[in-house]
Amino acid sequence: MNVFCFGDSWTHGYGLDEDIFTNRWPYLLAKKINKNVYVEGICGGSNEEIANRFKVILRKGRNIYENPQWKENVIPVKDDLVIFGWTGISRIGDFNDVGYFINDLSGPVQEGNDIDLNRLKYREKLFSNVSLDFLIENTKYYINCTINLCKIYDLKFLMFSVFDELNHENVIKQSMLEYLANNQDVNFEYKIPIWEPNFLHERNKVAKDFCDKYFDKNWTKAVIEREDLGIKKNSISEDRQNFDLSVHPNKFGHEVFAEFIYQQIRGL
Repeated sequence: MNVFCFGDSWTHGYGLDEDIFTNRWPYLLAKKINKNVYVEGICGGSNEEIANRFKVILRKGRNIYENPQWKENVIPVKDDLVIFGWTGISRIGDFNDVGYFINDLSGPVQEGNDIDLNRLKYREKLFSNVSLDFLIENTKYYINCTINLCKIYDLKFLMFSVFDELNHENVIKQSMLEYLANNQDVNFEYKIPIWEPNFLHERNKVAKDFCDKYFDKNWTKAVIEREDLGIKKNSISEDRQNFDLSVHPNKFGHEVFAEFIYQQIRGL
């Protein structure tokens, strides 16, 4: 059995040494179960991208994405295990004259003259015309399409959410974010349907308007709780702090999560 992991930057290992792949949770997991692992983590990617990359690799019979950690001719086959880490549900992909790009509630925001103003206007119109229910159902669509492919190809699968509680019967209820927070004795007092860093950026009016419309009045407190995970706390020993300043898992967070996934797959 081989293990294949699809996800975003939390699966890729953003923030860790790019030359050391073995400190990321998929490779730590592979060591625990003594299996080969192949990883397709898309930094900043959307759930549409995660689902489509899996589909393309299956259909073409190879990985076309020039991933140096993946032997091109290796694809998931019957009884292999595929693990999916679904990303923030507000990430919506689109194309413009320079290629594919992602808009989401965390950004982009304008800082100086470093971004296309047309893209900012498009993002503003986009999120003024989509609802929270649309974002939830859109994500469930990609999850369900992926589950169907796994069943067609006789693949075992495990799914988790990076940021949000997706309320899907095939997705682990607790998000990766909340699990790692709980592991360092942080329990969120406030709930929020969607979270990613940057919601409270002073120029992120799009997120503020959307959150005011669809979230409860304590949403700013929920955001602060989660952004505070990136602040080093003297009351917690260094090896119990699972996040870096960008609120991505650090090497300790990857170790903790590898053990969590290991416990989840033992019964598969």
